Order: sequence, then C-alpha cells, then structure tokens
Amino acid sequence: MCSPSYQHFLITRFNAPLVELDGRLPDHDWLVHRFALFDEFCFPSVCAQTNNAFVWLVFFDEKTPKEFRHRIQNYRELPAFTPCFVEYLDQYVLQRVITEHRNGSRWVISSRLDNDDAICCRFIERVQDEFRPEHLRFLNFRYGYYWHADRIYRMEDMSSPFVSLIEEGQRVTSAMSYDHTAIRKTGPVFQIEDIPGYLQVIHDRNLANRLPRSAWRVPRSFLSELFPLPVLRGRDNQFEIWLDWCDSFLRTCVRSVLPSRVRRLILLRRIGSTGAASPTEQEEKL
Repeated sequence: MCSPSYQHFLITRFNAPLVELDGRLPDHDWLVHRFALFDEFCFPSVCAQTNNAFVWLVFFDEKTPKEFRHRIQNYRELPAFTPCFVEYLDQYVLQRVITEHRNGSRWVISSRLDNDDAICCRFIERVQDEFRPEHLRFLNFRYGYYWHADRIYRMEDMSSPFVSLIEEGQRVTSAMSYDHTAIRKTGPVFQIEDIPGYLQVIHDRNLANRLPRSAWRVPRSFLSELFPLPVLRGRDNQFEIWLDWCDSFLRTCVRSVLPSRVRRLILLRRIGSTGAASPTEQEEKL
C-alpha cells in the first residue's frame, strides 16, 4: 500500500482513443506490434520495481478486440496492474478514474509511462523518496537511455516524457494532462540526477521520436543492474561501440568548431547529390 499521506499512480495510455485524433483506432498490426514491445520493455520493467506501493492505470479502448483482452487479463498477475477500458481518454476521464481508485490520501503522485518504453527498477522508489507536500510539483529524471536498433544510447532531458507530478487529491489533474516539454510553465521541476530513470524505445512505428544528435552510445552492461530486462541481455561488439564514439565525437567537433555559415555552405553542395529539400534537413544529420 502507499503511504497514508499520498497515493502513487503510474499511468499508461495503451490504445485508448484521444479526442483530438477523432477517435481513430489503431489497426490489428499496430496492436500486435505494440503488445510485443509492451511485453519486451514496459511490463517487465514495472514488474521489477523495488517499491510496489503504487497503482498502475493502463488505459485501453473499450472496443479492443477479444483476442487481446485475454492477454490483458494475464497482466493482472502483477497486483498493481489495473486495466481501464474507456470510450476515449482526456483530462476529465483521467480525473474520474484516479478519483475512483483513490484511497483517501490527501496527496496524489502521478507518473507517465508510454506502453513501448521502460523504467528503471528504482523509478517508483526514487520518485516517492522525493515526495514533498507541494501542489503542482514536478519530478523529472534528468538522465536515461535510448534503445534504437538494438543499441543503447545515454541521454539527458530536463523535461522528459517520464515526468511525475505531486498534487493535492482534491485538485488532481495528473502528469498525463500536461505537455512534458512545457511543465516549467506550470510548476517547479525537481531533477532526480543520481540514477538514469528510463529507457525510451525508438522504432519505425513511433515517428514522433528520433535519436538526438547529443546521444552517446554506451554498452548494454551499463543497464544490467537498473534494467533487468531479458531483451537487454547479451554482449556488445566493443569495436562497433568504439566506432560510434568516434563518429559522435567528430560530429560534436564539427558542430562546435565550424561556424554555422560554413556548415550551411558545405550542406548546400550536398543537396544536389542527396536529394534533400533544404540545408536544414541535412544539417540535422551532421
């Protein structure tokens, strides 16, 4: 159970329709692919939490096909897992569902987690360690990792998609109700810096995310203690990692040493051979 003074909700939208998307539903292939990622990354990372004092609200479309509903019921082996079947998902639905599952605690902590990503095994523990009775106080893990093409990259994000929010229970809105990139406009943000808190998965069906230029390749052994996931087992090619480090270093040097005007002149000469629409498009790759 959670502390008498607060209750912690981990919130995931699986396939619940969003109002702004006009209720359009993902197709069967999308569901198959997303359930596979959920099984590989998201679900085992939540099962591995060192602190089990939380409720995991996972929002599904009420029209989810029966073939997937049996699979969803199997996730109930994790006591915290709470499937919520809804017609659509917006701030008011979030408020209603959280209120229905509140235990009467004065304060509520809510944390975001996408269904294709993972959190470190101490995520819940560290968020609750930083609890303070302050309405609209955000908590953010400054450091995390990217998983892309079976490679791991270190990242830093001062306003990540895995943000948590502390609120008074009577005025709860949830971390899902805010654009994580603009939370500083709403309230103070406390940075948790002692451990990397999350693993963001980049794949070909998630076009909103891409590997940033500042990401650095790291061995998967870096994740073994905090991310005990079967999909991360195995060994890396150390020579390949070394080559990636050299490539990242050279790109950093080019961006920091060459004036932007010189870089654009170089890129203009590339456009004819690469078919790029503009220098800016190619500059993103440099």
